[in-house]
Amino acid sequence: MDVTGWEDEIISYSDIENGLNNLKLFNNSVDFVLTHTCPQSIIDKIYGNTKYNNSYDDPSSKILEEFKEIINLKYEWLFGHLHFDSQIDNKFI
Repeated sequence: MDVTGWEDEIISYSDIENGLNNLKLFNNSVDFVLTHTCPQSIIDKIYGNTKYNNSYDDPSSKILEEFKEIINLKYEWLFGHLHFDSQIDNKFI
């Protein structure tokens, strides 16, 4: 992995399984999501077609994209991996 991330930041299989099991308990509906990074579509929204986005390869963002597709999110998804404070859209901060 490059300098934008560390190996222990990648979502593990047990993290995925735990997340899916907890979502199932609540019919995939949650008030908030708090993760280290964000889904790939949000990375795309932030960086667009730039050199940085084209080289951004985070397996966790790809996994979270799958979660984004099944989660019924009532309020907000908060993440901090990119180290800046911004509201990306009405749900992602």
